[in-house]
Amino acid sequence: MLNTSKKIAEIRKLLIKNKIDYYLIPHSDEYQNEFLPNYSKRLEWISNFTGSAGDVIVGIKEAYLFVDGRYTIQAQNEVNKGQYKIFNYNKLNPLNLLKLKKVKNVGFDGNILPYFKIKSYSKSLGKKTNLIPLEKNLIDQIWKTKPKKNISKPFVLDKKFAGENTKNKVNIAIIGKYVELKDAYKSLDEALTHGGIANNLKVNLVRIESDFLKPSDIKNKLKDVSGVLIPGGFGKRGTEGKIAAIN
Repeated sequence: MLNTSKKIAEIRKLLIKNKIDYYLIPHSDEYQNEFLPNYSKRLEWISNFTGSAGDVIVGIKEAYLFVDGRYTIQAQNEVNKGQYKIFNYNKLNPLNLLKLKKVKNVGFDGNILPYFKIKSYSKSLGKKTNLIPLEKNLIDQIWKTKPKKNISKPFVLDKKFAGENTKNKVNIAIIGKYVELKDAYKSLDEALTHGGIANNLKVNLVRIESDFLKPSDIKNKLKDVSGVLIPGGFGKRGTEGKIAAIN
C-alpha cells in the first residue's frame, strides 16, 4: 500500500509524462455530489482528508490542500503537513495560487471538474496558462485498490408506492405560431413536464401551429388531448387558429 509520500511521487511521475506543471484534484465526482461514493473519493485517497469539501493541487515540487473554515482543524489533524501546504480558501484559493505561480500547463479531469469552473479559470489565468483535459484521471492510474463503481439495475416501483401506473399519461396541446422553433416555449414545456412529474404522470406535448389551424381541423387535431395551452405572441398572425382552438 502506498503512503502519502509515495502517492504524490507517483502523481509527479505522471505530471512529467503528460508535460503538465500542476494537476487539479477537486472533491467531486461526475455528478457533482458533495458526499461521494467510495470509488470517487480521489481527494481523500491522495491526501487522507475526509471532509466533504476541498481541493488538492499537486505540482512538480509541492502539493496543496484547500479547505473552508469548517475543516481547518480537521485538515491539520488528518493531512501530512510535510507533504501538503494547507490553506483556508479565504487566505488563498486554487485559482489565486495558479496565478501566483504563473504556471504554463495545468491538467484536469473534465469528467469531474465542471465546464463553468474551467471557463472561469481560463478567463482569469489568460492565454499564458494552458488548461489541459486529460483523458485518464491521474489518481485512477495509480489507485490500484480503487473500489468498483456499483451499477444497479433499473426497476419499476410498485403501484402502491408510485400511486399511478407507468402507462398513465396525459396529452397537452401547445398551440402557437412559434412551435416549429424548438426552444421558443421552453419554459412552458418544462413547467408542464415537471407538473406531470409532481403528479406522477407522463406529459406528452402535442405541438400545433396556429397559423394553419382551421376550425374544421379542431375536432380531429384535439380529439386525444386532455388540455390546451395557448402561449402569448406578438402580432395578429396565428390569432384565428388560437381563438378557434379555445372555442
